Amino acid sequence: MTEEKKAPERKSSSARNIARSIRRHLVNYVFIAIAGTMIVTCASTMAKAYWVKRPLEKADAYLSDNKLDELLQALDKTSRWEELFPSLKPRRNTIAIRCYARKNEIGKAMGIADAMVTSSSQTETVMDFVRGFVPPDTVTTLVDRFSYFINHMEKPLATLINAKFSKQNTALSLSAWSGYDYLTKELKAANNKAGLESVLKTCREYHPEASFTLSLSNFMAGIKGSGRDIPHPDSEAPIGWAVVKAEKTSLYDKSGSFLARASRGSLIEVDEMRDSKSGEIVIGSLKYRNSQTPGVVALAKDLTLKRGLLFELDPALMDKLYTRAELARRLVEAQESAKRNAANANPHAAAYKQALEEYRALKSKSDEITAKFKTATGPEREKYANELRLLKPKSVGVINKYKAAKSKHDAWEKANGGRTVTSPEVTNLTAQLNQIEAELRQLGHL
Repeated sequence: MTEEKKAPERKSSSARNIARSIRRHLVNYVFIAIAGTMIVTCASTMAKAYWVKRPLEKADAYLSDNKLDELLQALDKTSRWEELFPSLKPRRNTIAIRCYARKNEIGKAMGIADAMVTSSSQTETVMDFVRGFVPPDTVTTLVDRFSYFINHMEKPLATLINAKFSKQNTALSLSAWSGYDYLTKELKAANNKAGLESVLKTCREYHPEASFTLSLSNFMAGIKGSGRDIPHPDSEAPIGWAVVKAEKTSLYDKSGSFLARASRGSLIEVDEMRDSKSGEIVIGSLKYRNSQTPGVVALAKDLTLKRGLLFELDPALMDKLYTRAELARRLVEAQESAKRNAANANPHAAAYKQALEEYRALKSKSDEITAKFKTATGPEREKYANELRLLKPKSVGVINKYKAAKSKHDAWEKANGGRTVTSPEVTNLTAQLNQIEAELRQLGHL
């Protein structure tokens, strides 16, 4: 009887243990499910942020290469996620406006610009992140609250990312009127007066009291009243162009490869400025009177940076700047020519040049054999040692010939006052350059 009574008790105890185990594992599974959902949601949100931001980061390259349709398509592909990241919309909108302006689709550009003015964008904070997890009062049961938490997890996570994007917008000085600002800059760059008139007409109709409308109205009046393309740039305007300070300033392409040397006074239209390992750099176009070389890179320390846009300058001033750059280039060429002529005037120049070439060829061959000798072993090493021994008597004659030719060459240079760089052309160009620089100095542009 005793065993019969204990059997049900053992069964009951076993059932309770199983129930406790199930509850314990169930809680673990729930926590694992929640953690897994949070990880996947976080990764998904960050991936969406990356893909939405990617075309914005590459926008300058697309615009520089005039790949407007490709850029617009890239922006359109990520538009389904833009509601998650409203802080990116100002940047996205200004880029789209620049594309449509360059395509001369002014209506579309103005539609986006006007939407930026009329829509109020609010910066999201960390408190918005916290509120994103709190369900509304209508959600009461525990199951419904858990379901709400899972389904609405992405939005509060995106809020944290938006807070960072908002800081970037502040750094870029983006505001409600940035769309119209970028639109007018593109139209000014294209000298599209009809487009500017259309923008002014729309702003006068829908935003007559706005400071932007008044500024654009004064701008257009300045064009009509003075006959110039644009008024003088504002002193608070961003860096828009630059002047090369010194002769033979190195210019590079965007990959960092050497491109050319620019003479003093050369003009660069600035597209953007960046930090680099070598210091701040300027990326833009090297400007000539009737052409340009785009995609040049120069160190900011080698340039005099100017505010405003280059094409906004008075035509008479532009002419003086181009003239200065042209005279400086011609002067460098004339000085190089004078140096060559002076070198040819030395009666020992030809002999010295020949002796120098023979000396360099001998040294190059000697260095080559020496390098092979150092790494060789056995018979090979003995072979290179013999070659060096045979080369030594010949090298004595070549070196003596070089020293004698150099001595005669340098003695003539010293007796005749050194190598002169003066020529009638150099003198004439120097006088013209000094005159134009004096005029630019009086105008405050030197």
